[in-house]
Amino acid sequence: MASLDLPYGRIEVPDAAVQAQLDGAIRNIYQARENQKRPARLSGWPHLLPRAVGRGRFVPAGSGHLPRRTNETRAGMKYLMSFQRPDGGFMLIDGHWKETGIVLWAVTRHAQLTGDRAWLRSVWPNVERGFAFIKAMRGMPAADAPNARLIPDGFSDGGLADRVPEYTNIYWTMAGMRAAIEAARWLGNDQEADAWQREYDDFFATFPPGRRARF
Repeated sequence: MASLDLPYGRIEVPDAAVQAQLDGAIRNIYQARENQKRPARLSGWPHLLPRAVGRGRFVPAGSGHLPRRTNETRAGMKYLMSFQRPDGGFMLIDGHWKETGIVLWAVTRHAQLTGDRAWLRSVWPNVERGFAFIKAMRGMPAADAPNARLIPDGFSDGGLADRVPEYTNIYWTMAGMRAAIEAARWLGNDQEADAWQREYDDFFATFPPGRRARF
């Protein structure tokens, strides 16, 4: 198994049983990797699927499975960002508002791991459009709704099918906003980072602990 073109040796532990679990996890991730065939515009692009059964495209699982191998990860990031909509948002599942924040986090994390500022600059317009969508999304709930000035009622996933004011979409959106701010500062875009920080601070202040109890 170690002769396969998989990233073994990145993590090594003295316990043979634990090492076998790590190697098995790596193999599992790559075994669920396919070249995308549909739609035609994405034909041939590698994609890390969240599971070998139920071969759907999912932003949360796909972003978490991106390995630390620059060429493969770069192709996966290209695939992930190809789903950006004209309004700047990322949402493959209706009501899964968290996906925009997840992509912003994934882009930032990949840039940090590779130390590639040039690549981050090349996709920066996508990041800016994603952040702008989050700002627009905050105006969608009614002014008297429990999630006013946050994000619309959402689908949380994990077997919960209802669209309600809930936590997971909010938390991932905040994580994406924070990542984008960090990325902006890393690029030296301090004025933009300051503006985004004010937006994030307002978002956070709108969702204090006392208000969370009403959800």
